[in-house]
This record gives sequence, C-alpha cells and structure tokens, in this order.
Amino acid sequence: KIFKHLRQDGGACLSSDEYAAFQRSDERNWQRIAVLYGYIPGDDFMREDSITDPKGIAGGDHAAWVVTQALDRISRGSSHIGKQNWARRDEESKVIRSYGSVTRGGRGATFQDAHTGAITEVLCTNALVNCASDASTEERRESDRQWAESVNDMLDKILDSMSSVGSPGRLRVFGRVTISKRFNAETDLDRRRVDYVMPVDMLFTENKRKTLQSFCDSFNSFGPGATQETRIQEPDATTLDYLLRLKRLMMKFTSQADFVSSEDKGAVIEQESNELSSSGNGEKITRRQPRRKRFHNFSGVLAHEFMAYRRVDRMFHRATIRSSGDTAETSVVSRRPFIVLSCSGDFFLRHQVARMLGLLIAICRGLIGEDILEAMFDEKYSGLMLAPAAPHRGLLAGEAGYTLFEGKAKAILSARRCEVYDRGFNDDSIVSAVERWQVCEAMGSVARSWLLEGTADGALISVQSWLNKTLEPWAAKMQPQLEQYRQWKSSRGRKSINCPQLPRVGPHFVPPLYREVLSHLRSIDANGLWPTTTPSRQLVMLSTTADTKRVTSLAVLGKKAKKNDKNSSRSPYSYVEGEGGASGSFSVGFMPGNRAQPKHNQAFPALTRAAFELERALYPNRPPSSTIAVNRNAQFRPHTDKGAGSGQSTSLIVALGDYTGGQLMVEGEENDILYQPLEFDGWTQRHWTLPFAGERYSLVWFTPLGCEGRYGLDLH
Repeated sequence: KIFKHLRQDGGACLSSDEYAAFQRSDERNWQRIAVLYGYIPGDDFMREDSITDPKGIAGGDHAAWVVTQALDRISRGSSHIGKQNWARRDEESKVIRSYGSVTRGGRGATFQDAHTGAITEVLCTNALVNCASDASTEERRESDRQWAESVNDMLDKILDSMSSVGSPGRLRVFGRVTISKRFNAETDLDRRRVDYVMPVDMLFTENKRKTLQSFCDSFNSFGPGATQETRIQEPDATTLDYLLRLKRLMMKFTSQADFVSSEDKGAVIEQESNELSSSGNGEKITRRQPRRKRFHNFSGVLAHEFMAYRRVDRMFHRATIRSSGDTAETSVVSRRPFIVLSCSGDFFLRHQVARMLGLLIAICRGLIGEDILEAMFDEKYSGLMLAPAAPHRGLLAGEAGYTLFEGKAKAILSARRCEVYDRGFNDDSIVSAVERWQVCEAMGSVARSWLLEGTADGALISVQSWLNKTLEPWAAKMQPQLEQYRQWKSSRGRKSINCPQLPRVGPHFVPPLYREVLSHLRSIDANGLWPTTTPSRQLVMLSTTADTKRVTSLAVLGKKAKKNDKNSSRSPYSYVEGEGGASGSFSVGFMPGNRAQPKHNQAFPALTRAAFELERALYPNRPPSSTIAVNRNAQFRPHTDKGAGSGQSTSLIVALGDYTGGQLMVEGEENDILYQPLEFDGWTQRHWTLPFAGERYSLVWFTPLGCEGRYGLDLH
C-alpha cells in the first residue's frame, strides 16, 4: 500500500503535484469537518402556486446534498461540475445537519418544513483539509478562507447550471472546522432558532382610523440591517401599545418557569422521569422548572406521544426590515416593512413554527378568540384543534447552538464573536460574512418572495390568497369547536373531569342487521368476561376518573407504558380496567407475520363469526377484512391506528348501543356512526371520539399489511 502510487506510474516517482493529487483521491487522508453554510430555495419553490417542473434549490435536504457534492469535488482537486443532475433529490436526506432528521427519526415528525431556507446551518462530512496540523491560527484561518472561496465558486457554477425562470436560490459556505467523529450536527445541538419573515400586511385589519400605508409607516426599522436610511420614525404610543400586546401574546406560546413539587408526578418538566427527589430528612423539594407544553395541535405528532411536549424558550419580535432601494413599491403602498419573528427552543416539530405563527396571525386579526391557546394546550381536553399553518415561504432556519459540545471540541460552532477558543466560526471574517448574508441575501430574498405574485390595490396577492383560502375558512370552522371547548370547560367541574352533561333519550331502535352482534357484546359485558386492554391501547383512551392522586400527564404515562413488560400487571394509564367509562378494547381475527394470533377468537367464537358476517352484509362489495377491533365505552383521544405496526387497509367503523353524543371526528370532520357505518383511512387520518353518555360499543374492520388474502370469515 505504501508504494501503490509507484505501481500506478510504472515504477517512477510522482511529482509533488501528482503526489498531492494521489493523496486527495485517498479518502483515508480525509478528516471529519463541520461546515457552516446557508441557503435560500429557488423562486419556483417559494411560490404558493404550483409549477410543473420547478428548478433550483428545493430546500434544506437538497441544499445539504449539493454542498457535500461540491465539497467532495474540491477535496479531489476538481474544479468542474461535470454532467451531474443537480436537480436530483433522492440522496438528500442522508446528510447529517442541524435541521435534518437522519438520526433523530420520529416518523417524519422532526423533518424540516419543505422549501424553506436557512441563515446558518451546520453539517458534518468528511473532506480533505490542506492545512498542516502545526499551522498557526492565522495560517489555518487563511487556508479556511481560501477553501471557502473555492467551494463558493463551485456552488455558483452549480446554481448557474440550474436553468430557472426566476432565481435558482442561493448557497453560501462560510467556514469549516475539524471535529471529532463523535460529533453529530443533528443531535448534539442544544438550541435551535427559527425565524419568520412576513409583511406587516399579515397583521393589518381594515379600519377607519388607520390605512395600510399608515400602519406600515408606524413600524420603525430595527435589528439586523436597520440603517438610518431605512428608519421611518420612532414608533408612536399606539404602535408601542400594539407591540406590547403582541409580545404578551407570544409569551403564551412559550414554556413558562413554574414551581414544581416532587409530589407532582404529572409535571412535564426537563428531568428525564419528571421526578424531583426528596431531601435527606424526608421533606419534599420544590424547584422552579420550565414546564413544557403539548404541541400536538401544531404538528402531526399525536397527543399521547412524549415528542409532542416541546420546550419553546422564547418567541419574540427580532427585527423590522425594509429594502433600502425600495422607494415606491406600488402606487398605493411604499417602503413596506417586513417583520421578523423568532422562536427558539431545543428543537421543533415539522410545521410547528408555521402553525404557531398562523395562529398568532389569526388572533391578531381578530378571527378567533385568544382563549383558543388555552384550548390547544389543555392536557385534559381530548379534542384535536389543528392550528393553521402560515405560508412556508417566510420560514428561515435561524441558528443552531452547540454550547455543550463546544467545550468538548474546544471550538466555537456558531457564527459569533467569542474569544474563548481560537478554533471555529468565531473568526471576524466569518461573522461579518454571516451578518451580510443574513440581511442582504436570506431575509431580503424571503421578503422579496412575498412579491412574486404581485399586488392588487396595494395589497400583496400572496397574503390575500392565504387569508382567503386558508386562514378565514379555518377560523369559521374552528369557532364551533372553540365554543365546544368553552362549554366543556364550564361543565367539567359539575359531573366529571372529561365528559360534560349530555342529555339522555329513550332507547334507540336497534336495526335487525345489528341485533345478533349487539346481543353477543352485551352478554360478554354482563357476564364480566370483557378482556382487559393492552397498555399501548390504553394510552389513546380517555380516562374519566375523578381520582386526583392518579397520574394524568400523558408524557409520564407514555414512559410507564414503554417500561411495562409482558408479565407486568401494572396499568400505565390513570384508571383501573372498567373504571370511569373507558372500559375496554380487544381484537379478533388475524395478525400478520409471526405475531401471536388473538386469543379472543376462541374465547368469543359466536361474536367473531357474527361480526365478520355483519361487515359482509353492510358492504358486500368491500374486500373482506382480516381483523376487527372491538371497543366498549371507549372514548379515544386523537390518534392514528397502528395497523399492527405495518400499515393497513381502509377502515370500516360502526357504533352500536344506546347512547347520546359519541360522534367520530376524522381530521376535524364530525360523523355520527350510531348504526351508520363509515369508511376512512385510520392509518393516516387522525380520529377521536366526542364525549358521550350511555352504552356505546364500536367495531372497526381492517386488514393489516401482511394479512392480505386472509379473511376473518375463514375462521369459521
């Protein structure tokens, strides 16, 4: 191996240039590096209207892939981009970066919002570092500057090769630092900041006292890029009052510090098991801890998953910017300001920030009451109230912080002026380049993207389109649900903590088709033979017990469920089986693969046969199902079905019994299923049960992946 280069050249020694090229081609000589870079998607991806064949940078995954390809070419000494299809995006997600989800996983819950840019982000990869290990700080920084220039030259060539009607986007590398192989740019960060750049039109509502122009002029430019030229005037008292109310509203989205006692086992705080230890003399300790909030209404994560509990440290008005060259944008509105709102936390779920901003705008415009926030964060409320998402074009990944790992690496891993270490992204040239990029390229490009569709009577078409098509219809649909929450909240102290008073009516007429199945269900119930519910299924069922000593936090209960083994008899949930109206769920039919088959096939053969025959009678043209979930008095939280962990066919559900209320909600649509069967996609569509009073059974027919061709009717 030592003389491999001699064999390749007929035994002759290589020149210094040839040997350097040989060294570059051997990846064993490459080192692990962290790269600081930024990117902006192309105009084709920033527009709300779809384009058949969009060109340019698509978003975070695509940008990271392009950067690593450019780094690979630079490391090998190539200055040509070749015939590479730079629009391909099939390998993008393999790059480990600050806002990626390669190692974190989470069923896509932590994926970066599509078609969004970044002021700065860090990725880690392997590359050739042409700098001696004993080089001085200045020599190393000069080598890094020359390397960044060569990488950016290649990135410019790549962008030029992406034919696009508008801008193909922007890519800029700022610096590099050698790093340990243990460094993971995705999981080693302890803080993320996400910015949202939006025109003040989003907050403006038509009124007699203020026009859009006067509303725009009332905002003083400040923050990154604000100069004397772009400042309009000092804000007046009315504007200051408005901004103060905006600040107080944003604080309601954040994690507030709270005094938590060690006896509060349901507190969702920073400690792993949410437990506070007692002092040595047995006294209980009370500490001030940031209490997390449940953000399932702002993402695709389910309410009972621990990932739904997120820490949002701060939500604030970071800047108001104007384009210095924009003197008369239209004949109606000039020098339009753009507000930059920022959110910082440990990490954010997919769509979380966009939905937080969408809800903030809805409240500011008076489309929904401020108590919608209380409803969305109320752990005891089982309904799903999905917040509206603001347009993705305004989102920017702001900055990723690696405070803890910086001590291990002895290097600064974010662009800031800091002299603690002489390695990293604290070089003044890097920080200055990031500051220029932030204002002139990142924020400026996003601000200009709002103008792509043009204006109508001074109003931005992009804003009006979102208001008319998304926000206002959402508000009209959400008003009744908010009213339901208000009624639930006012009634929960009278009867039970989860079910409001519901009127009772006389016995429902039972259609002949359902009588046999209902008879079997009632017989099993009356004889005390109803099976117990599995721990995982209990987590998506609502408890109505009034026992305040029991743990009710879903985050804590989720951890308990994971710790329960097959031989454990402990319930992970806050009720004992059969208590409080949520009293049982089991399955009959087939399970895929090597899974244990439901034992209830033998325990209840008559019910199993009658239930599968009922499906054939209800939907004779539907392919027969392999499996049925049987529920009794179960009020489910918003959830999706596991399909035995592998996906499933379209579900068919029907309810039986004598009850009122209890409608099935599917992605916010209410459905009365009492003797009225309904087909829906239970694997992808979130669904839940509204409160009910009385006797309620339900059957859910489905076929898990792997059970195709196996019919429950074949059991008999």
